[in-house]
Amino acid sequence: DKIRISTDYSVLKDAQLVIEAATENLDLKLKVLQQIAAQVSDECVIASNTSSLSITQLAASVSAPERFIGLHFFNPVPVMGLIEV
Repeated sequence: DKIRISTDYSVLKDAQLVIEAATENLDLKLKVLQQIAAQVSDECVIASNTSSLSITQLAASVSAPERFIGLHFFNPVPVMGLIEV
């Protein structure tokens, strides 16, 4: 109930954590991260689900890189298996 998925960046204004999961294309990720950073509060943590791009380079594209983290999900999903919580 606490996880929301949207393509409308304006819904991010009250988010505490935003996870970017665009494809491994640097230009695309930079564009998405800048759009996210323009909408979130100063307290929001922005995470990137990158597996091959530089977290330092991605973090440098947002206004508060100290609140930027790398978060890697394994891919493809069928290989991961199912974990129930």
